Amino acid sequence: MSLQAIEFAIKNARAWGHADPMPFLYKGYLFGSYKQKNERTGSPHPNIIAELLAHILRKKKMDEDKKAISQILGLLLIHCFTLQDIRDALPECIVRIIVRRDIPRTRPEAWCIQDNERAMRSYQQILPRIEFYMASQLLY
Repeated sequence: MSLQAIEFAIKNARAWGHADPMPFLYKGYLFGSYKQKNERTGSPHPNIIAELLAHILRKKKMDEDKKAISQILGLLLIHCFTLQDIRDALPECIVRIIVRRDIPRTRPEAWCIQDNERAMRSYQQILPRIEFYMASQLLY
């Protein structure tokens, strides 16, 4: 349960005039948390629908990005057997955080997919998003 989902439950309760936040479902997403099993859910207040939709769109985009990033990192790392292989395969923005800095790069970034045109195209498309999430520290 994300902090934002709980915040939406609180906003919703206040909009309906309730003191305690009641969990509610909207478009298949649960906002708030259950205190006990079989607790009933409320409905979102019309005043927060636009904000909920924006939140859901952001979450879906992040979920899609996470899946695409995981797939490309899997392609990059599947043929890596040494720390040097990993260092050379990963983009610099990730290397700076997770690999020892005293290991110099000996091959080009993404060396293991250089012969796969489709994979390289995917890598080039996803790289800006990897850099964005690493800069935001949202990718672990």
